[in-house]
Amino acid sequence: MTLSFDRFRHSLSVKLVGVFLLTATILVGLLWTLLDITFDQQFSENIRPHFNKYLIALQEQIGSPPDLKTALRIVNDVPVDIIIEAPGYKWSSSGEFIDKNHLDVKLQRIGETGLLSESGFYKQHFILRIFDQGHITSFIITESPDQWLIYKKIGIIVGVTLLVIALLYFAIHILFRPVGQIERGIRIIGGGQISHRLTINRKDEFGSLSTSINQMAANIENMLEAKHQLLLAISHELRTPITRAKIALSMLDDSAAKESIVEDIEEMQLLIHELLESERMRGQHAIISLKPTDINELIYQTQGRFFADAPLTLELAKSLPIITVDAKRIGLAIKNLIKNALTASKKPTDPVTITTSTRSDKLLITVTDQGVGIDKKHLKKVTEPFYRTDSSRQRKTGGFGIGLYLIKEIIQAHHGELILTSEPGKGTRASIVLPMQQQRN
Repeated sequence: MTLSFDRFRHSLSVKLVGVFLLTATILVGLLWTLLDITFDQQFSENIRPHFNKYLIALQEQIGSPPDLKTALRIVNDVPVDIIIEAPGYKWSSSGEFIDKNHLDVKLQRIGETGLLSESGFYKQHFILRIFDQGHITSFIITESPDQWLIYKKIGIIVGVTLLVIALLYFAIHILFRPVGQIERGIRIIGGGQISHRLTINRKDEFGSLSTSINQMAANIENMLEAKHQLLLAISHELRTPITRAKIALSMLDDSAAKESIVEDIEEMQLLIHELLESERMRGQHAIISLKPTDINELIYQTQGRFFADAPLTLELAKSLPIITVDAKRIGLAIKNLIKNALTASKKPTDPVTITTSTRSDKLLITVTDQGVGIDKKHLKKVTEPFYRTDSSRQRKTGGFGIGLYLIKEIIQAHHGELILTSEPGKGTRASIVLPMQQQRN
């Protein structure tokens, strides 16, 4: 609910409607002020004199001193209240008298008679007060617009305004709908699905933008595919001369030089194998052979086959659930992590700890060493292909920079995650996080 509200609050359509509303409010305010000024001016110049003449005519009928019978007759015939005030005497046709706090009048003289008078408004009604021989006669026009009719008109105006705002919002929302489609498409492409394309059939700027994004994605896909094919071709082509070299070496007498050459050839074979394997695992549709696997048993097999004499400490969870994975490739990932941990150890006897555990719907395999550690600036890059923290790239300080990249590709093909934490001088912890339920590609 909060997320939906935040998206609505930050929506471009809402902001545009807000701009229109603000502009409309300012324009209405200016128009209202202008009309108010114009009305005051027109009232003073054109309407007030007619009201004055009309009420002065009524005053002449009442006479001076005022005739109450005539005043009552006028009140019955005309929508007006009359109030007469004199020293020690007050009379009102309505029973109510003037509250001067509500008077908004101007002093003036009446025509040739020279009588003083005040005209203006009293509680939103026009009023004329005439001062004659100690009497103050006030005429208040009682007729006012029907309040229900006013409210009805205001309601209609508000309703029409809300309808216009709603139509405006939906029009803007439809106009800017491609923004959301473009955002989702870019997120999918950025997530690794380079083959995804935007389907926005518009002739405006959004259509041009989506076409440009599709072209960019196609160019990136072509470049990555060219790199992929080149790497596979080179790796395959290298296998034949390496095989011939191994056959030729097997015919030579044993010597230190032969042993060194054999080691180099085996390193090249390992590099080619890891390159081919990492390229097979790359992308959203890597082919993996899933089957129910006991991870604890897989770790025992990896230890016995490759690290029988290594200082490994196994802390494996009891009753670990059987999960569906590609056992061969997960075994390769575990093997590479253990190999990296042993290589990073300060001394050959430093222990490497392997633990298994579960957390919610995830299974964790953690390899912890007490080695040299990895600096924070390198930590996010060590899973990139051919990246080495040692710029000199010496064999004794590490491999080819393919191992962690291959591990990451294997784990991502299983919809899992590789988490690395390290502290220079204290060691590194590498965790493979796998979902209990595997998704089929």
